[in-house]
Amino acid sequence: MSIGNPAGKPASSAPLRTVDLEALQKIEHTAVKLKEVIDLQLLYLLSESPSSGYALNKKMLKEFGFKISYGTLYPKLAFFEKSGILSSSWQRNDPDSASPVAKRKKVYRLTEYGQNVLKERLAELAKMFRFT
Repeated sequence: MSIGNPAGKPASSAPLRTVDLEALQKIEHTAVKLKEVIDLQLLYLLSESPSSGYALNKKMLKEFGFKISYGTLYPKLAFFEKSGILSSSWQRNDPDSASPVAKRKKVYRLTEYGQNVLKERLAELAKMFRFT
């Protein structure tokens, strides 16, 4: 019996598996494209109407059948805002409330630049799938 082999069986002589780099690159490429599609979905929903992150994720579920984690959503929104694609403002959940401690929410809206980015990306997507 050898140490590290409690069953006392001989070590496997199976060959080591090699990584299929081409398949790995396809998976990575697909993951990148999926992230781009999610970005387009978010921008599309914001082109319809301004929204808070929470409401935006609810719209994702209703319109596209899934939602993304808030740990992914809010960094994306912050990146879009920093890039000039989105702008935001703080609003009270209940605008009629006179309470100074009423809950607030950050509402995101697509900027004019963001609208152009969305149009360009949708046009690229249409060309990729030959919709035009």
